[in-house]
Amino acid sequence: MEQGSQGEVVGRYAFRHALYAEVIYQRLFPSEIVRLHLLIGESLEKLYGENDLNYAAELALHFEKGWDWTRAIRYLMPAAANASHRFANRQTNDYLLRALSMVERLPKERQMETHTNLLKQSTAIKQRSSDTAGIKANLENMPTNA
Repeated sequence: MEQGSQGEVVGRYAFRHALYAEVIYQRLFPSEIVRLHLLIGESLEKLYGENDLNYAAELALHFEKGWDWTRAIRYLMPAAANASHRFANRQTNDYLLRALSMVERLPKERQMETHTNLLKQSTAIKQRSSDTAGIKANLENMPTNA
């Protein structure tokens, strides 16, 4: 049990072993899994609030599995920033790569701006770790109209 952002008391549920989750996944249709992850993401977003980015990675995962690409990317960016603050460079890079892989699923009018913002965030992180090859690759992949 814990207290939500609005002061309400809420219960949390977790599987004791990953095998339990796997068995449940096998019994559900893929469309049900997508729908459940989206519902979980939306519920957690209401519980934590959109501005409490301590849960960004968890929210990103549920929206990604719920096929809500816009919100998945929205939460992957602060999840990457959180990982970067912990000096978890590999995890930071993984979050940004996941987000970049979803950009083409966004509406066309949002793709270039989102792609550019993700590459800028990635470049800033690569600068801190002196990854000159990564910086060069990001600059080469930067959209020309940005």
